[in-house]
Amino acid sequence: MADPKNFWVRPAMVEEGAFCDNTSEIHYDNLSEEETEEAIAAAEARDEDVIDFRDTGEGENLRNNCTSMSIDALGYEYPTRHGPGD
Repeated sequence: MADPKNFWVRPAMVEEGAFCDNTSEIHYDNLSEEETEEAIAAAEARDEDVIDFRDTGEGENLRNNCTSMSIDALGYEYPTRHGPGD
């Protein structure tokens, strides 16, 4: 059985494109609001738990940083490693 996963959505103030945090080695996709909604729907279809920290104010945060994290048996998160075709 595959490890459970969390799909994190956090507000981003600037458009950065996809990037990797050099300290944590976590990959983020910097997405528009429309792209974020599509990514959330895809994560829910993969049975990932969505943790959404978007600001609900209009027009303030037009971009979102999204990432998928796997959870091990002890409850620790680590960056999801995708296989071929994922």
